Amino acid sequence: MKPKPPTPEPEPEPKLVRVRLLRDYHGHPAGTVVKVPPSLWQTLRQVGDAEAVPTTRRVVHPPKPRKEPVQPAAEPLPLPQPQPKRKQGGAGRGRGVLTDELVRILKGMAAKGLTDAEMAQIIGVIPDTINSWRKKNPKIDLDLRIAKDAADRNVESALYKRACGFSHPDVHITSHLGMVTLTPITKVYPPDPTSCIFWLKNRQPDRWRDRQEITGKDGAPVSTNSFNPDSLTVEELLVLQQMLAKGDQPKNDK
Repeated sequence: MKPKPPTPEPEPEPKLVRVRLLRDYHGHPAGTVVKVPPSLWQTLRQVGDAEAVPTTRRVVHPPKPRKEPVQPAAEPLPLPQPQPKRKQGGAGRGRGVLTDELVRILKGMAAKGLTDAEMAQIIGVIPDTINSWRKKNPKIDLDLRIAKDAADRNVESALYKRACGFSHPDVHITSHLGMVTLTPITKVYPPDPTSCIFWLKNRQPDRWRDRQEITGKDGAPVSTNSFNPDSLTVEELLVLQQMLAKGDQPKNDK
């Protein structure tokens, strides 16, 4: 096989020349600056139809630095000033003044069984403040006592029912195959032994307390005198001998 001839390299394109036309040339009016090949430039120069235009280099100036606006110096923040301490429960906290609304709140909490210390913690005062209010206002003291007594009676009633047992009507709800059935029933709560013991120990401590005290006649101390046979006469000793033979126990006369 014959080797392929080498591919000739393309000739570099000639550099164009900037010229200014002195006469109209192929639709370009005189004075127009155009770029033409060097061969055409030689022809136009010889006939006086164009002149060379000197090449000017464009000078690129670096961008000017942008001046940032000067920010004013920030003023230093003021230091926090120490606040004077206020007494807890005083008028400085807005809780030292006993208002009608506050009295209503105290009655409601007392009816729920809260103590004075618990009520003081909720409204943000010390227990001594509530004690002072009750001493200065006898009516408020009486209202709080009545409210607390009502709470105690509710607990007594609930404890009594639990000790004795109770029942109440109810409804049993069942569902089968998408059908809901409501069945009236009566729920029965049997007596609770713990509630019974607590009730009896507090209501009848003489009969139901764990420790029983034994006393003599009319609450007098129990006599601990022992039986002394040396103090008996001969007749009494004979009677005692007969009683022991029958199995009877002697009685200690006071």
